[in-house]
Amino acid sequence: MDELLAQFLIEGPELVQQGSDALLALEQAPDDRALVDDAFRAIHTLKGSVGLFDLPAMAVTLHAAEDVLGAVRSGVRGADRTTIDALLAVLTQTERWLAALEAGGGLPDDASLAARRLADQLNASAAPPGEASSDAAPDWALALRQAAPSGSGPLTAVRYQPAAGCFFSGDDPLALVRDLPGLVHLQLGLRPAEAGVGGYDPFDCRLDILTLTTAPAAEVRTAFRFVPDQIEIVAPPAEGPALAPAEPDTQGAVRTLRVDAARIEALAAMVDDLVSARTGLAAVSSLAASGGDPAVVARGLAAQSDVIDRLVGQMHGQVMALRMTPAAPLLRRFPRVARELAAALGKEIDFVVEDNGVEADKAIIEGLFEPLTHLLRNAIDHGIEPPDARVRQGKPRRGAIHLTAGATGGRFELTLRDDGAGVDPAAIRAVVAARGLLSAEDLEALSDDQAVELIFLPGFSTASTLTDVSGRGVGMDAVKAAVQRLGGRIAIDSRPGQGTAMTLVLPLTLTLTKVMVVSSDGESWGMPMESVLETVRVPAASVTAIRAGRAFNWRDRTVPLLSLAELVGGGPSPPGDDHRVLVVRCGREVIGVAVDAIQDRADVAVRPLDGLLAGMAGVSGTTLLGDGRVLMVLDPEALVG
Repeated sequence: MDELLAQFLIEGPELVQQGSDALLALEQAPDDRALVDDAFRAIHTLKGSVGLFDLPAMAVTLHAAEDVLGAVRSGVRGADRTTIDALLAVLTQTERWLAALEAGGGLPDDASLAARRLADQLNASAAPPGEASSDAAPDWALALRQAAPSGSGPLTAVRYQPAAGCFFSGDDPLALVRDLPGLVHLQLGLRPAEAGVGGYDPFDCRLDILTLTTAPAAEVRTAFRFVPDQIEIVAPPAEGPALAPAEPDTQGAVRTLRVDAARIEALAAMVDDLVSARTGLAAVSSLAASGGDPAVVARGLAAQSDVIDRLVGQMHGQVMALRMTPAAPLLRRFPRVARELAAALGKEIDFVVEDNGVEADKAIIEGLFEPLTHLLRNAIDHGIEPPDARVRQGKPRRGAIHLTAGATGGRFELTLRDDGAGVDPAAIRAVVAARGLLSAEDLEALSDDQAVELIFLPGFSTASTLTDVSGRGVGMDAVKAAVQRLGGRIAIDSRPGQGTAMTLVLPLTLTLTKVMVVSSDGESWGMPMESVLETVRVPAASVTAIRAGRAFNWRDRTVPLLSLAELVGGGPSPPGDDHRVLVVRCGREVIGVAVDAIQDRADVAVRPLDGLLAGMAGVSGTTLLGDGRVLMVLDPEALVG
């Protein structure tokens, strides 16, 4: 790939995001000149970069957007909602084109048509008399759009009502329509006769001609340039709202990563040290081959092993640190998505993002856009009530949605919280019962929180109608599967009438993790050292039965005692004189986990589960031990539930 193009594909999405941020802020403060300048600067830079390549559709669109922003800067045009919508549509399309360019090396076949359509949308608010914008499309245009062939894409609707005496002026209405470029649909009708006119006059033209064309408004005006007072041009709404930036297939695409030069230099220095360690190991090997003193050889091997172990650990940490990327660029994409979703559904929302400067593995950040988009769709569609309904309930007219990122205990947490209707456990139970997914006895045994968890069942939906946003029985199970593929889990906290919080908990990175290798019921398991507060021996006499469980006293507090064998689905622990117990922190709680033995402590690289194991609860990933065995690394919080 050309170096200039590769650099543009790195900088392009950043410029799109900068422009989007400025436009969204400008909508709240339309008189802020600095925000106009920021948006203009981003789009101007994008246009200049595109000029280096043969991308005419993108260049034309960005040039039109730059002209509009120039008019806003000079005060000729205001930063109203129609203008902001059109400019954001340009940036959304530019984002799609950049992704397609990276994936396939070129723009889609319909790029020219999309570019013309966006240019018309940019000029909609300044349309001359006789033209209507899509925000105020008349009934005839809406009905005509419904009659269009499916999948026909963006269209222009034209109503041509020839003058009554057009035949005497040499006009041929049907010939004009026949020459209209991109004609996809035609309807002919008759206008009613004017009041006071006598009988039927065969020389009067009373045709009412309705057409749909793929040509932009400018080409339509050219075709009807001799009868401009007899036409009405409308850009009707598309078949369905564009709800979120499309995520094209990027298989085979060149993936890039921007890295601080200092990190590369540090890694190169470690490689030099590793080469020196290899030379030292070769010297020890030669000494052993020549029959040297075994004690000297053993000491030399141990010393070189320590050096190599230290360097490998440092290099692994440095390489994985290269993959750490801020969560902010991902989260900054969602205000634009939320705005489009809310507009499509007639909702009013305030969307707040808090990234708290968190960084996570690049693969994890890249894999979160789709599940977060699903969650945002559900929050706006099913969670946030219509404005009038919120007012009747005593809530603010505008709904509130917060997307917050944080890091605790070596884990990356994302929480999407709304103040909407919440999830009704009774409605969940009713749907599950109606579909026969669980028996009445099992449903009755579930707590409200457990009933809410049933929304993650494949194909589950409580939507009574289908929309372009959700309600098709897919989504939440896909979210759960996507999060599990990343080595994480999802939790839901919902209160009817008050709102819902969805929390995604994922690993921060795939770097080396310290684990304690323990055995239970003949199997070895890894427990993250960051979760282990202490290891203790608890005499059997110190264990107290409490209801159906057991507990012991640890540092003047009562701690539940659980058996690892039972937690992982094995049999009960055999009775003994005492218990080897790991005191483990699970969220805000502390528990004791009884094991058969503590075998080792190790630095391991944990890989998320995939394939058939992706849905295994309570396991965060796997790693290989020195003897080649696969070790399951536990997630204590998910294991205990």
